[in-house]
Amino acid sequence: MNKKFTKKLVAILMALTMVVSLFAVSLASAEDAAPASQAPAAAAQETPSKADETPAKEEDKTKEDESTTKKDEETTTQKEETTTQPAEEPAPAEDPQPAPTPALYPEDVYWVKKINKKWVLVANKNSNEQVKETGVFKNENGWWRVEKGVVNFKATGLYQNSFGWWRVEKGKVNFKARGLYANKYGTWRVENGKVNFKANGIYKISKGTYYVVNGKVRYDVTGVIKSAGPDWYYVEKGKVNLNAYGLYANKYGHWRVEKGKVNFKANGIYKNKYGTWYVVNGKVRFDITGVKKAGKDWYRIEKGKVNWKANGLYKNENGTWYVKNGKVNFKYTGKYQGYNIKNGKVISKA
Repeated sequence: MNKKFTKKLVAILMALTMVVSLFAVSLASAEDAAPASQAPAAAAQETPSKADETPAKEEDKTKEDESTTKKDEETTTQKEETTTQPAEEPAPAEDPQPAPTPALYPEDVYWVKKINKKWVLVANKNSNEQVKETGVFKNENGWWRVEKGVVNFKATGLYQNSFGWWRVEKGKVNFKARGLYANKYGTWRVENGKVNFKANGIYKISKGTYYVVNGKVRYDVTGVIKSAGPDWYYVEKGKVNLNAYGLYANKYGHWRVEKGKVNFKANGIYKNKYGTWYVVNGKVRFDITGVKKAGKDWYRIEKGKVNWKANGLYKNENGTWYVKNGKVNFKYTGKYQGYNIKNGKVISKA
């Protein structure tokens, strides 16, 4: 009886073991055959969405490296395999170096201060440390000529510092100074107390009118010079000759000058030591030959010059004229070289 019961019990246990084994095998097969919709979403994407271009916040990131299996890598689509890998973003450039702070000039720092009844140069406004410099330095009352650390109240002239050349009078810069002032290097155009090295043209002061180039009077220049405005002047050794009358030359031609200034309204004949010349709008016309009117008279002009030796018949746009000693003779009536002349003009053949 006991033996039969034991055999049955063994048989039941073996059957149960087989059932459990079959169930385990079925469960494993079911997991391997899971539908594609259960696969990781990253494997099913073909085109990145715009959201993929923006880095996710730290708390939204997934641990792909930990969750991706070897099988996922093997089932990646062909399109994903051939997609061009995006270029790496360039590393951000380093911040540019800040522009260096310009060095301060001594005039920006040094200060003129009264110490022990003497005006001296010190290291800065709040210092009493004296500095043995020479130049033009400031305090709250103005700018001063300093020599070896001490203000020179006798200094008058043009003196230099880092900012330019200045008109100094009794030791102090005169910012109202305007005109021409001299030093050992020449005579200079000063405006608002400072030499203007860009000044070019004609400048007038009480002692005369002068020709200036790059701020300096040009005593080496003589000739007809254009001013900064519309006028031209006759200059002798840098100074306008206000007494000049006559014809004077420059590289542009010969000009009629009156009271030192070119008269662009001058028209007629004008003399100089070389002859008598035909002038139009203030300029000698060397390009003209013919019979031309000047004032009430008409003259024989040859290359801009009156030919006082001209005698005979000469033409212009108004006819043929009887010329005597370079000038049309309107008083002559008669015959000349086979022509009938009336009041200096040819009227017919004789």
